[in-house]
Amino acid sequence: MEGVLRFEALDGTNNVHLSALIPMPLVESLAIQCDKSRKFTQDAVILRNLRNLDITERFSIDYGRGSATQVMRDAEMPVPEALRMSLVPTAGPDCQDFGRFLRSLILLENLIIGADDIPSAFFKGLVYSQRGNKGTNVLPRLQRIDLHRSTLEDNDEALGGLVALIWPRRTGSAGRTTGTPRRAKRISTPGVPCVLLQEVCLEAPLVIEHDQILLNQWKELCEKGLSVVYGNAEAVDQESY
Repeated sequence: MEGVLRFEALDGTNNVHLSALIPMPLVESLAIQCDKSRKFTQDAVILRNLRNLDITERFSIDYGRGSATQVMRDAEMPVPEALRMSLVPTAGPDCQDFGRFLRSLILLENLIIGADDIPSAFFKGLVYSQRGNKGTNVLPRLQRIDLHRSTLEDNDEALGGLVALIWPRRTGSAGRTTGTPRRAKRISTPGVPCVLLQEVCLEAPLVIEHDQILLNQWKELCEKGLSVVYGNAEAVDQESY
């Protein structure tokens, strides 16, 4: 089974899936439905060639909630370029665990999240910064984030977190660049490459009612080239926010 490049694990517990992956070190594409199990005690699961990862939590609060985090903790997969996460409704992402996992993915280009009530802290944990030794060089190759199957917490703080994630990847605070997603130029400080975020997918237009500064930032992002897509629609007209 060592030569397997694509694997789908749709039935069984996390331990069953992880055990099956041990003899597949070359797998490049993995789709896994997560179902919580006891602590994984077998050999380490190391997937050094994994490029595309699709994680779906089982549709159950009891067995699904936190099951994706369990897989991320028990498997080493350092180089995914595309990650799709579908999380149990109402559970939302675990900011600390998911953030830790995402911060390790230095080659990730495409992030797709399906979750309810994503909080501001989740987005702020993924903010890219170049501030010397205190910089947070998170997801430096991120070019697309898709939230069209997600909802945010119902407040301007959550919207502010999303804008905070996008802003430095489009403005001088993380440098500027041009180019198509596959040919995006690097923005760099010594040892810290970053590319321009190209596209954001949302379910509906952002409604910013009480924060004029935040509204102005979002308008500026849209007016200066950020591609905003609603659902499966074409890129939104720049006049719409």
